[in-house]
Amino acid sequence: MSNKTIINVSLFIISLILLIKIKDVFVSFDDYIYLNELFINYEGGFLRRGLLGQIALYIFKNFSVSPVTFFSVVFSSANIIFFYLFIKCINKFKSNIFLYLVLLLSPATLMFNIFDSAN
Repeated sequence: MSNKTIINVSLFIISLILLIKIKDVFVSFDDYIYLNELFINYEGGFLRRGLLGQIALYIFKNFSVSPVTFFSVVFSSANIIFFYLFIKCINKFKSNIFLYLVLLLSPATLMFNIFDSAN
C-alpha cells in the first residue's frame, strides 16, 4: 500500500470516531452529568463556567433555543475545530509516514473520546 492510501484510511478512521462523538453529543447530551454545571452563573464576578451558562440562558430567553441544543451545537463545533487544527498541525509530518501514523493513531487521540465521554 502506498503512503497516501495509508494516510487516507487513517484519516477516515479518525473522522469516523469524530462523527460518532458528534452524534453522541446530539443524542444524549441532556444525560451528561456536567450539564448542570454549565448553568452555574455568579453575577458577582467572571467565572469560566458561568459565561456559557449566561449565553445559553440569554439565547433561550430571546430566541427560544433550548439550552441542550445550544450546548450540543457549541460542543460539536468545538470538536470539529479541534479535529481540524489537530490534522493541520500534524500534516507537516506526512513525509515521515511512521511518525505521522503514531501521532494520528496514538492512544491519546483514539481513546480520549471513549474514556472522557462527558467532555
